[in-house]
Parts: sequence; C-alpha cells; structure tokens
Amino acid sequence: MIERVGSNKSSGIRGDERDIARRNLFFSANTKPTPELPPFKDSLKDALKDRMLYVLAGCALISIICGMIYEPATGW
Repeated sequence: MIERVGSNKSSGIRGDERDIARRNLFFSANTKPTPELPPFKDSLKDALKDRMLYVLAGCALISIICGMIYEPATGW
C-alpha cells in the first residue's frame, strides 16, 4: 500500500520539488474547501423560529409600556 503512493515506510516521501509537483498532479492540492455560508434570509428565518426571541421582545415591550406609564418624560 505504501509503495502505491510512492512513499517509503522508514523515511516517508522524498519531498523534492519534482516529487511534490508529481504528487500535486496525482493527488491534487491538499487544501480544505471553504464552507458555503447560508444566505442571510435563511439565517434570519431560522432565528425567527426561536421562542426565546419572542419572550425577550415581549419583555422589552412590557418594559417600555411600564416606563411610559410611570415616567412619561424619560420612560424609554
């Protein structure tokens, strides 16, 4: 198996320029593909499914209403 990829069990690959160029052609580049980010509207749609967001928005609305009632000049 090791001989099939052009390696040596004790020393590994040769690693000279010619060997590396041959390996790049045969195995292709050793890079990780960049992940695709989802579109913004899909992320927003997923965020709006969260119940905690609705709870926080409701609490904020109650806080604004209480502030407007008890301190009309600087309530919110």
